[in-house]
Amino acid sequence: MIFIDFADECAFSRKGEAVLDYKFYYVNDNAQVNGDHEVHQKSCSWLDLAPSKTYLGYYSNCMDAIEKAKTIYNQVDGCVYCCNQCHKS
Repeated sequence: MIFIDFADECAFSRKGEAVLDYKFYYVNDNAQVNGDHEVHQKSCSWLDLAPSKTYLGYYSNCMDAIEKAKTIYNQVDGCVYCCNQCHKS
């Protein structure tokens, strides 16, 4: 059985061992100069600077969050700081 601790954004087994590292993801509704809408983790300080953002969901990786963001915006990219493995431009 898996329990999710939303405060720590991590799933735990019955024995208390972390089994999945899930994060809350958001996309900035305001595009950057190059047209990208950046995807951020909830904990990212750059997300705090976004005046408008859309909740994407609770994912174990940024690739899934990017795919969800692409259903909202055509041009998306991962934040260089919190979603570096998904950052392209």
